[in-house]
Amino acid sequence: MGDFLRRFITALSFLTILPVPGTAHGSEADLSHAPFYFPLVGMVIALLLLVIYFFVSLFLPFTVSVVITVLSMSWISGGLHMDGLADTADGFLSGKKRADILRIMKDSAVGSFGSLAIVSVLAVKVSALLSIQEWNIASAVFIAALGGRCAMLTLISVGDYIQRDGVNLGSVFLKNRSGWNAGWALAWMVVSSLIFTGSVMLILVIYLMTTALFYFYCLKKIGGVTGDNYGALCEITEAILLIAMSALS
Repeated sequence: MGDFLRRFITALSFLTILPVPGTAHGSEADLSHAPFYFPLVGMVIALLLLVIYFFVSLFLPFTVSVVITVLSMSWISGGLHMDGLADTADGFLSGKKRADILRIMKDSAVGSFGSLAIVSVLAVKVSALLSIQEWNIASAVFIAALGGRCAMLTLISVGDYIQRDGVNLGSVFLKNRSGWNAGWALAWMVVSSLIFTGSVMLILVIYLMTTALFYFYCLKKIGGVTGDNYGALCEITEAILLIAMSALS
């Protein structure tokens, strides 16, 4: 198996619960290259979400189809990004200092702020999709799913990572990160915006501002980013891009 396919499958198995052959899982070295393939995984996720939406819409009302599609955004990732969102909210909104925030984020239990963040993001996604014309649902879902993974790649590529004790997945990504990967992510957003929307600049500005503002917020709170913040950014970017697509609908 070539490096490209093996590393893509490694990224796919990391970001989703989709079954892949056991022999296809890459090594730690492959995992360090995996972020480069996040946009490709985002595209796969988007296509799966569209299959789910169009299938259930054959039998169920529009509202129910939208809710199932939004829930599938989290199911496909195994709740990985929602967990990061919850941990980030519990830590950042706790009002504590840096050391305590990091300790709270490492706690696997979900607190009140984390629960509120999950409910809020789901509510925003559902309401935004419901306000979009049915003929434009496919474009909105594609832009959101792709944008979430591109935002993660950008943050991995340029963000200051907080190294914790021991080896963790976030630190593995640092081994082969490059600022050029942020440009790769931006290129994906440019092309997808050209194809699916008539307002490329608006989508790009919202995508870049969301990523930048979230990163600066992380810097203010903890002086960098952690793996939890990657997942939180994915969820937040998806929600905000759906709002943008709703405004354009």
